Amino acid sequence: MKFLIVTLFFANNFNTLTNDNNYIYNNSEINGVTDIFYSNPDNDLLFVDFANIEETVTEVILSQNGNDVMIEDVVDLEQDIIYELELSLFSSGTYQIELILENNNIIKNRIVIQ
Repeated sequence: MKFLIVTLFFANNFNTLTNDNNYIYNNSEINGVTDIFYSNPDNDLLFVDFANIEETVTEVILSQNGNDVMIEDVVDLEQDIIYELELSLFSSGTYQIELILENNNIIKNRIVIQ
């Protein structure tokens, strides 16, 4: 299993994650897709398991209040990796993570960093 550490440069405090467990896929809600998004025991890292997504993930977007705070082009990454996002780099609040897929479908998840 491969890991990718996303390094971002933002000044923030230590945060934790509350995961919604509700996902949007192509405008339809999917419940309980916990095999895609999960966090570590300290809740300071968000993991996205690309291998559990049938389509190629081309972009990861993190937004807050409708404003993109991170856009990562991942089309060239192998699709059997665990994508790792360090949440401690972001301030407290509610965010939306979007996985843009190769056919322009979108998987969305709301996360709350405390």
